[in-house]
Amino acid sequence: MACNKVKLIGLKGKNAYVRYLAAKGLSFGEYSSEEVNAVKELITNDSEPLVKYSLYETADFAAAWHGLPDPKVFFSLVHDARLAIVRNLTGAGEKIAAIIRYAVDNCLQNGTVTEKELFEILLDYINKKEFKVRYKEDHLSYDDPCGQVLDGKNIEALWDLVPKVPGPGAYVLILSLPASAGFSKDIPKKISGSLDNNQLEMLLQREDVELIDLRKKIFWEYVDAYKEEDDLEDDQDSSDMLSDMLVDAAISQNFTLTHEEFAKILTKPEKQKIKILEKLKSAEVTLPVNSQ
Repeated sequence: MACNKVKLIGLKGKNAYVRYLAAKGLSFGEYSSEEVNAVKELITNDSEPLVKYSLYETADFAAAWHGLPDPKVFFSLVHDARLAIVRNLTGAGEKIAAIIRYAVDNCLQNGTVTEKELFEILLDYINKKEFKVRYKEDHLSYDDPCGQVLDGKNIEALWDLVPKVPGPGAYVLILSLPASAGFSKDIPKKISGSLDNNQLEMLLQREDVELIDLRKKIFWEYVDAYKEEDDLEDDQDSSDMLSDMLVDAAISQNFTLTHEEFAKILTKPEKQKIKILEKLKSAEVTLPVNSQ
């Protein structure tokens, strides 16, 4: 009771964030005091959206919708209410993915949802401490196989959104989603194969993303396609620059060379060999060592 009185005082303060924390901490319902129930209207009429829609973050709201409303109901809400709902979630990746797919297929074209709003929903859902802690690699436990399978499906469903989500929303996913979760390891190959060069470059710069075969494929395509007349000039086409940057990203992490592969580089013409070795020198590459 004393605790609720403190929260009620905080709710009437001038600091919006304090009001938000106080609102989230209150309990409403049949067994709450009349004073607490009466203040519900005060919350919903607050001028600050963070406070006004804070009740959408409560366990009572989540229980009423089994975690999330269906997509049509979700996007009938004002945007600040949507953000409040996803702000309190750490799981439900498959449901979030279904909601985002619904928006892309049904809401973007008629303007009821914007690319910026999708970006903000994904940002508030993924880019928070609770989400990152839940999907840390060291949380893998064989004592809860069902939970591990579910975590893997949740993250895989979110990765599946990357080719579908336009604009900055895709970059939130690429930069923030865990590379693996539960029993699911590394990015699904079908996802990496559907990215444009900018997206792929951003993905391959991540230390936790292996994609070893893809990194080697990009590197050897660069080596095999190189011609002396392709040396970088001031007027070189920007698409060539982008390709060069993609190669740099591919060999920046999780890239190794065998003795045979390194020997292949050394057989290249002198000018080509020097350029390739210079590129390798500036990357995080594990070169072969003499086993003797």
